[in-house]
Amino acid sequence: MPLSGLRVVDLAVREGALASRLLADLGADVVRIDPDWPRGPVGVDRLYANANKRVVVDGGAIDDLIAGADVVFDARPPGAPALAAGEKTVVVRITPFGMTGPRKDWRGGDLVCAARAGMVFINGVSKGPPLAPFGEPV
Repeated sequence: MPLSGLRVVDLAVREGALASRLLADLGADVVRIDPDWPRGPVGVDRLYANANKRVVVDGGAIDDLIAGADVVFDARPPGAPALAAGEKTVVVRITPFGMTGPRKDWRGGDLVCAARAGMVFINGVSKGPPLAPFGEPV
């Protein structure tokens, strides 16, 4: 596999789960830290996004995992404590509106980001309720 030997820690949420899934599909050792697994609902989308990953529910091991990682996907909000990443660790920050600027503190769920990108405008009918990009009602 092309990425065997690459160690990845996934702290992302829905917005970044597929990025680490792609690395896992290519052979990287991806560890998803998810304290709610499997207590929360496990839908098909969640199973798909976490396929080929190891899921760890113990958040206490996070520092050790991050210290030895090559890549960390981090979707924590701006202002979250710094990670104890190694000097050569690539930290990929996933935020809806960036780390700086006037909108850095905005929350951005699926519908907010779709609306800001103009995707909601082309979904649904003008007198009906807003629709998320794949036709799911809000």
